[in-house]
Amino acid sequence: MVHVLPSGTGGFRPPPGLDPPGQFGHWGTGAWQHWETQWCSPLQSPAIMHAHSHFLQQRTEVFRSLPFPLLHPARLEKIARCEGSPASTGRDRQTVRQVQHPVHAVPDSKDNTPRPPLLAPAAAVSEDSSFAQRLESLTRAAHDDTWKLCTELSDAARKAGDIQVAQAAIRAATKLKGDSPQVWLEAFKLHEEFGDLDGCTRICRRALKRCPNHEGLLLRLVKTLERVGDVDGVRSVLSTLQNAPVERTWKVLVEGACFEGRQGNLEVARSMLWALLDLLPAQGQIYCEAARWESQDSTEQALQIALRGAQACPKYAPVWQVVLREAERSRGVAAVGMFLDQALENVTSELFWKFHFEMAGAFLRTNNAHGCRKHLAAAAACCGSSVQWKVWLQAGRMEYSLGCEQACRVLLQRAMQEAPGRMKPSVLLEQCRLEEICGNMESAREMFAAAPSRPDCDSSEWKVHLEHVLLEIRSGTVANARKVADKALEDHPATGRIWAATILVDHIANVAEARRNFVKGVSEVPKSGEIWCEGARLYMNPASKGFNLVEARRSLEFAIHLTPQYGDSFLEMLRLILLERLCEYVKGHPAVVAARGARSASGGRALQCSELQYLLRATSNGCLEVLGEFQEEMTAVEGSDYAALEAVCSTAEPNYGLLWYWIKRSSWTVRQIFEHMAKVLVQETQADVLEKYVSAMLSRELGVPLGDDLSATGFFFGVGRLSRAFQNMGSLDRVERMRVVFGAEVLYV
Repeated sequence: MVHVLPSGTGGFRPPPGLDPPGQFGHWGTGAWQHWETQWCSPLQSPAIMHAHSHFLQQRTEVFRSLPFPLLHPARLEKIARCEGSPASTGRDRQTVRQVQHPVHAVPDSKDNTPRPPLLAPAAAVSEDSSFAQRLESLTRAAHDDTWKLCTELSDAARKAGDIQVAQAAIRAATKLKGDSPQVWLEAFKLHEEFGDLDGCTRICRRALKRCPNHEGLLLRLVKTLERVGDVDGVRSVLSTLQNAPVERTWKVLVEGACFEGRQGNLEVARSMLWALLDLLPAQGQIYCEAARWESQDSTEQALQIALRGAQACPKYAPVWQVVLREAERSRGVAAVGMFLDQALENVTSELFWKFHFEMAGAFLRTNNAHGCRKHLAAAAACCGSSVQWKVWLQAGRMEYSLGCEQACRVLLQRAMQEAPGRMKPSVLLEQCRLEEICGNMESAREMFAAAPSRPDCDSSEWKVHLEHVLLEIRSGTVANARKVADKALEDHPATGRIWAATILVDHIANVAEARRNFVKGVSEVPKSGEIWCEGARLYMNPASKGFNLVEARRSLEFAIHLTPQYGDSFLEMLRLILLERLCEYVKGHPAVVAARGARSASGGRALQCSELQYLLRATSNGCLEVLGEFQEEMTAVEGSDYAALEAVCSTAEPNYGLLWYWIKRSSWTVRQIFEHMAKVLVQETQADVLEKYVSAMLSRELGVPLGDDLSATGFFFGVGRLSRAFQNMGSLDRVERMRVVFGAEVLYV
């Protein structure tokens, strides 16, 4: 039951356990007024009123003393008057917070006078008020808040591209307030933005001398050292925490355990997490991490850990979500329903809808229409109006998966009516996907064409452009897809997924152009893992003269590091591991070694086609053995090359990607997904496909040019069937079409 507080309470709630069943309930008016007096009146006391007024006056004097305007004069006068009580000057407090954390002053709803930004970009100020002069003025002012203004000036200069002033301002802030972790965190962010990982490490080490054992600084240092590959450095940092209070450093130790897991030391990671559970049995996050790592080997054991966490922290909702997930994996949907009842008895009522939503998804994965509808209805009944559209959206997907297309349309229309303005494009995309899956391609195109004229939907959203590009590819009209991609890049030149879609279009039609766009894309959006993954696919295409497994590994390592939520990068890395093993075998084969020596002795004589055919036949049997060994190793529990990759993937928990959702089934674990991917790779890398890969390896090893780029059909995704089906949706059944169409987008709860 939701209780409404009486007026005059200032937004405060009664003490725990005394929440009245009605407005006054069994307390009576007098009891409630007594509670209000005890808890609310002290905030209106003269002492607090005087302190609040004095604080605002001091802050106003600081602002007025600066040689450049930060706030509009009328706003300063309003703050100086200090009208009303602390509870009634929320807008004034918001103004102070905006000065501490700009970028722009908050406009007063009662005063429409235009106000300048707190720290205007270089293009908006005169030459005599440059960033450098502002920094000089700040350092001369030397007020208590100067360090805060220096950090804000550094941030504004960074956005304007003035790197030198940004660095100088943050250095001034560290000198003025070196004992504040916030200053060092801002300095770390600046160095990280420019890719200076060594500088990030130096900043963290200097900061920890001034702020020992600060959790935020330690976490950033550990993650940065892992990024640069300094394994010993990470362990050295963790060893310094032996004498530190575990209550203050447990998050760093959890990150250290995850680091060991990502290095392949699963037993060490589990031991660290179990030790933390013994020391801090009431920290729910540790149970969630321990269950995640345990699920790689045993979902039942992971469930037991999660249940122990739910017993120790019954109010911690994430641990109950882990319980439901692991119960579905190990015991099935029936067990999920049993644990759902326990979860709803403990978590706050505001989260009930999420648990019903998850339960509906579990029933949907088992094609149980009745259970799915029941829990979606329960979710719609107990969720807030701002998120109800998500329930209708999921209900629409459920109805379509059951073959009820008309019901799906009705539900999506309801979702469009109730979705907030910024989320309406997501519902529009769902409607377009429905028409595409039903085979109404023209209707889907008309909806995309009409989107700009819809007043209730922001058609400039980059996801609208992306989905339009993918629709044209799936319909086989690559030329139209290229036009839409060009328009999308004009509107969103800094969106990585738009660049990745453009590279995919060119990979299908023109591999050479795809390589050029890949170079442009990583120059424009270097932190996009999707672009790096598309580049790796280009390098692994045996029909391209750019075939290069070394560059493919480099690109995939960037992709996994920059965007670990993108599942395709992990599965493409599995394909790369297989190709590297094949390449290692081919390079070491006696016939290839002899051919390489003969070519070197003859001064680089080009090999004849007959000689290449002989080498293909000589290496074919051995390549088949390599494929068999690869599949056997993928089923091994420990010691395989992909163990560390599996650990990283389990930590990242990917949630989108066309290839990822093509391979993934229901509630599979990462190990099951990897094993299935390995099986598919071995099945497809036979006969003609294997011959193309080996030919590309021989050509690169022996220096024989492949000539012009050949057709990329079958190689622009890691799975050949997905590559072929992506342009021929008619060959797929209903479930496969849904995987292809919905794989690039995930509905977040």
